[in-house]
Amino acid sequence: MPVMSIIGSEMFTKEISQLLGKDRDIELLIVINEKKSDIAKKLHEIGAKFEELSPYMLPAGLKNRKGLNVIVDLQNVSLHNDLSKIKKETYEKIKFYGKVSNGILLLYSIHNDAFADVLSDFKGSRFDLMTLAYGEGKVHDELTSDRTGDMIDAGSLSPLILEAYEKSYGALKNKLIAATQ
Repeated sequence: MPVMSIIGSEMFTKEISQLLGKDRDIELLIVINEKKSDIAKKLHEIGAKFEELSPYMLPAGLKNRKGLNVIVDLQNVSLHNDLSKIKKETYEKIKFYGKVSNGILLLYSIHNDAFADVLSDFKGSRFDLMTLAYGEGKVHDELTSDRTGDMIDAGSLSPLILEAYEKSYGALKNKLIAATQ
């Protein structure tokens, strides 16, 4: 079965943990947690099963395992202050996870100047690359308006962002599963 890697911002830990925590199709969820982000804490709070690993400790033969396998690597909010740095680090992650994954979900908007060319830059890669899907610009506005880098409170889950994440995640998941059948 397929391996999906998710690269996003730890600013949206709550939304990403909710999305992954309710997906019962995930056989193995791996959280890359070198910087001790809050994703592990949030997944633990909702009772999701996961393993914490460094990117260089990924199990051999991950693509040969049964079920859907998901790797999550969230980037520090401080990267958002430097567009060239976030692009460089994200592209390095895409290249790294592209070697071990069937598909990569980039949970950043392509309307972010740093990622405007990401789909064309990785066109022809041996993995599928999908970016955040959203409609009518509403999610993009919310993504860029009131997030200051503070971690999200339990009561402040954004329905628009969660819906966009679910739509993007579901589309890539379905595509990867269909390709392995």
